[in-house]
Amino acid sequence: MGGAERVEQKAFKGFGIEDTTGAGDLFASGFMYGLLRNHSLQRCCEIGCLSGAAVVQVMGAEVSSEGWTWLHAHLHQGRAANLVRGSAAAVQRELLACYELIGAIGRGVVYYGSARLKADSPHFVMSRELGRLVSTLLGSPTWTGGGPGMMEAASLGAMDAGKAVGGIRIEREAGTKVRSAAQSYLKPECQVFCKFLSPRKVALVDAGVRKKEGDRTAYVFLPGGLGTMDELFELFTLYQLHKLGTDFPVPVIIVNYGGFYDCLLDFIKTMEGHGTVGVGEYDQMVVKKTNEEVVEYLREYYKV
Repeated sequence: MGGAERVEQKAFKGFGIEDTTGAGDLFASGFMYGLLRNHSLQRCCEIGCLSGAAVVQVMGAEVSSEGWTWLHAHLHQGRAANLVRGSAAAVQRELLACYELIGAIGRGVVYYGSARLKADSPHFVMSRELGRLVSTLLGSPTWTGGGPGMMEAASLGAMDAGKAVGGIRIEREAGTKVRSAAQSYLKPECQVFCKFLSPRKVALVDAGVRKKEGDRTAYVFLPGGLGTMDELFELFTLYQLHKLGTDFPVPVIIVNYGGFYDCLLDFIKTMEGHGTVGVGEYDQMVVKKTNEEVVEYLREYYKV
C-alpha cells in the first residue's frame, strides 16, 4: 500500500439519543454511499456519522421522517432539507392513496379535458351524453381528474347511467376557483386530493390500463387546453417507449367535436413527415368526430 490517511470526524451535537440500535449499520451504509459517490475519505466519514446520528434519535433501527430531514439538512448544508424528503414522502403518500382508490372502484374509462368549459357549452352537453353512452355500453367505472368542465360532464353522464365514478383531484384546476370536497359532485369515498401533479397524472394513467383481457378501459380526450395536451403527449410517450404498464392494448380516442383538434392532428402529421415521430408509434390513437362514432368504435373494439 502506498500509505495511509487518518481522518478525525467530530461527533454531531444538538440532539437527544433515544436508542443506539442500527447506528453501526447506518454508519456503514452512509460510508459506502460516500465511496460509491467518489467522495473524499473525510466526506465518507462525515456521511457515515450523519447516518448513524440520524438513527439514534429514534427507537429502533429505522430513520424517521424527521430524521431524514435532519440528515439532509446537514448533508447539504441546508439545501433541499425539507424539499428532498418532505415532497418525496408527500408524493408517495398521495400516490398510494390514489392506488387504493383505483383498487376499490376498479379500472375503467379515463376522460381528459378542459376544466374551463361551462355547463352551457355545447362541448359540455355532448361530453355528458358521451359519458352516459360509454358507461352504459361498457359498464366500466369512469375516471377523471374530478374537476369541473369536461371532467364533470363525463362524470355526470356516467352517474346518469348509474355507473361508478372516481376522481383524482388536484388542489387547483387551471382557470378555476378551488372547490372543497363538500362542493364536489363526487362522493367523498370516490375521490382523492393531490397537492402534487405527478401522482395525479400517474394514477389517471393507471386507472385506464388493462390487467385482464376482460377489462374494458379507454383513454378519451375531450376538448381541452394545455393540461390536456400535457397528458395526451405523456400518454403517447408511454406508448412509444412501451412504458404504459398495461398487459393488453388500450384504445386512445381523440374526440374531435367540430374540428377542435384539427390543428393538433396536422401537427402530428408534420412531426411524422419530418421523422420526429415514427409511423406506427401512435397506432392506438383514433379520432372520432361524434359520440355515435366513439360508441360504435368501442362496441367493435370490445365486441359488445
